[in-house]
Amino acid sequence: MLMVRRVRSGDRDNLEAQAARKHWPALMGADFPRDLNAGGATAQLNHRCTVVRSCVPGAIIGAGLPPAIGLHHQDRINGSRSLTIVWNCFALGLTG
Repeated sequence: MLMVRRVRSGDRDNLEAQAARKHWPALMGADFPRDLNAGGATAQLNHRCTVVRSCVPGAIIGAGLPPAIGLHHQDRINGSRSLTIVWNCFALGLTG
């Protein structure tokens, strides 16, 4: 069964992290380090993500959506649930 079909609210089985450990090497090559301090392609990817993620809160607020509300996202610590949801939709597009 695909991991995506096994993910449940709260991701108690940490399937998102397990999928990421398979996703990054398959997408970028076996020697690709997903490390915030690495250079090269990793640094470029981190920069893309930072730039795009910085635009998302303004777009959400500008559209009149409250950033603390998230559909099917109940993380009480995360004060910007809708940002997280929107960001996750775009994040994979930045890796290509």
